Amino acid sequence: MTSCSLDSSLQNTYSTQNTDTLARILDSGVLRIVTRYNPTTYYEDHQGPNGFEYTLASQFAKNLGVKLEVTVATSVQEIFDALETGDADIAAAGLTITEERSQQLSFSTSYLQTHQQVIYRAGQKRPRNFGQINGKLMVMADSTHAASLREAQQTASNLQWQETTKADTIELMRLIQKKQLDYTLIDANEFPTYHGLFPRLRVAFTLKQQNNLAGPTLNMKE
Repeated sequence: MTSCSLDSSLQNTYSTQNTDTLARILDSGVLRIVTRYNPTTYYEDHQGPNGFEYTLASQFAKNLGVKLEVTVATSVQEIFDALETGDADIAAAGLTITEERSQQLSFSTSYLQTHQQVIYRAGQKRPRNFGQINGKLMVMADSTHAASLREAQQTASNLQWQETTKADTIELMRLIQKKQLDYTLIDANEFPTYHGLFPRLRVAFTLKQQNNLAGPTLNMKE
């Protein structure tokens, strides 16, 4: 999926489902996005802001003839809150499309199909499934990773974990590297970008369920 076709998909979604929101953007002259620090969504380097979804949102703003305003959230819930309160028009944050989220959000076209992976530290005994998890497992609250754990608990009844609003994916991986945490979940497309920073981290196993990552996600349906 190219950025051009995603940009077209986003414009079509706005024109058919969110005409009031689009009118407000054009009247204000500003497209407000909420995102999160992530190599696949938004980051800053020596050239300035970058990231696939940032680039896509920037192109969309350019096509509309408006400025781009970026807010960086520290949790998944902050992203949803920004959309619900109207503080942001679009979430450019690599959100996974789910049935529950689709009842409240207008997703543009999915640009990537991926799977979730359980990450652990080299030197630990490698678990092959959730029943073999033996240690501290933590994921971001309100994430699809947390939802996957709740589903897994139906068959792995001893599975325990913690959910946090104070750490993002990169911080959770840092905690594993520092031996303050044993496991976390991550989307498979993200792990290669982090591995250089955390060379001792490994993939324990990959979940079977496929996830569709959406391009920029529109404000709550009106």
